[in-house]
Amino acid sequence: MGFSFTNIEQIQQLMQNVTIDILGIVVDVGPVGNLKLKTGESKDKRNLVIGDDTNYSIAVTLWGDTATKLDLKPGQLVACKQCKVSEYSGRSLNGSSSLSDYVIGNVNHPRAIEVKRWHSKFSNH
Repeated sequence: MGFSFTNIEQIQQLMQNVTIDILGIVVDVGPVGNLKLKTGESKDKRNLVIGDDTNYSIAVTLWGDTATKLDLKPGQLVACKQCKVSEYSGRSLNGSSSLSDYVIGNVNHPRAIEVKRWHSKFSNH
């Protein structure tokens, strides 16, 4: 899968609804919740926070199957394709609802090496 990553610091300058690829270390994973939509439907959602070597972090909201089926833990490297920039509670991202747009752990990209190196300075593993 090809990625064109935007670092987290750059997201502050992007317009709402721009679609980007993001790579970072999982900092926090919230519980799965359920949101009632204006249409009357309900949808599973889960918030996580990721950080990168720019020393910035951002909230990413996962929806539907990605909220319930992705096994994410703090300290893991995660790549997300097709995230949409949002201005909800400041800058945040809405993650793709397709499981195939996520890679956890083994991301084959030069940017992944940089982020892993940065993270290893602050972790014991």
